[in-house]
Amino acid sequence: MIFEQLALDVIYLSIHADFRAPLEPLRARRNPHVCFAVYGVLKKRAATGALESLAVEATIILPVTLGYLVWLEFVGRATFGHAGWSTTLLLIAAGPATAVPLLFFAGAVRRIPLTYLGLLQYLTPSVQFVLGVFVFGESMPPGRLAGFVLIWTALAIFTGETLHHLRKLHREALRLAG
Repeated sequence: MIFEQLALDVIYLSIHADFRAPLEPLRARRNPHVCFAVYGVLKKRAATGALESLAVEATIILPVTLGYLVWLEFVGRATFGHAGWSTTLLLIAAGPATAVPLLFFAGAVRRIPLTYLGLLQYLTPSVQFVLGVFVFGESMPPGRLAGFVLIWTALAIFTGETLHHLRKLHREALRLAG
């Protein structure tokens, strides 16, 4: 029941977002949370450690990345080494800034249930919402606000139901033990 509600909330929010085409919300580039969820499930089922799986991922993407960088250099649009030391240092720092959180994610996904991981993934958009509206004064159309409220209401119900179930299991375990 709760997953259907969450799906409807996401669809509602997607429809009321400012997209150019009605089907655009369904595209993966507009729904990185779907890609990240699939990535989390694959990480959870992988029989390798966090570092090993990240090394395999990097090895798979390396030829494409190198090809793109060579092409950028060839057409004169490369930035690395051409746009000053500050930009070059930022580009160098982008590697660890990307790899370290992915390494932490890969380690965490093996240790905690995916339901907890899924709830944690709602923190980033919520922090962005608070910063955007209250710090930077961005507008919040009623449709987007309604979608946001619907999603967080569903998450609160899901969390409450999970906590109730855990308490019930704990009471049952205590009853059987005592």
